Amino acid sequence: MKESQLQKLSYKELLQLQQRVAAVVARRKTSERAALKEKLQSIAEEAGFRIDDLFDKAGERAAASVAIKYRHPTNRSLIWTGRGRRPKWLVAEGGDVERFRVA
Repeated sequence: MKESQLQKLSYKELLQLQQRVAAVVARRKTSERAALKEKLQSIAEEAGFRIDDLFDKAGERAAASVAIKYRHPTNRSLIWTGRGRRPKWLVAEGGDVERFRVA
């Protein structure tokens, strides 16, 4: 669609067009993903592998859990592990952070 054609559409028409395009994009993504997966499975099988043998599954790695080291004294949901930037609540409290250390 040309820019000049888009300029002639109303806001409502543009929103409807946007929804239609989003639906087509979603369908296209699904179909092309399935076709690519089939192609990759075929290539893997020709080489003697299963597709699952070649790729790590997303989310399979166990998330390393880090112990809570600091907690707000009145709002128990405010915590910090001591890693990364100091949270805003801790900076706002100021002073020695050790007074917030979890025993």
